[in-house]
Amino acid sequence: MGKKKQFTVGTISELYSYSKRPKAQRFLNGQMAIIKFESDGKTIYSENRIFVPLNSQIGDPIKIYYDKSDPQKIYRIFFQNLKRKK
Repeated sequence: MGKKKQFTVGTISELYSYSKRPKAQRFLNGQMAIIKFESDGKTIYSENRIFVPLNSQIGDPIKIYYDKSDPQKIYRIFFQNLKRKK
């Protein structure tokens, strides 16, 4: 992880359909979410939406990374168990 990103655990605050077609949403098995988290004692709501599993609910915890210079920009690592090649 670069020096500009910080790891934290946030909570899902809003959920949005990934598709207007229910069959497509089930096929993609996910939805989009706004995440709430703490940074330097402040409550931050993400500026961008991230993809979360379809069975996620508001209030569920989620591991994220955020940009230290712009905390409203968040990232999610999907392949956490992959080893980096040096």
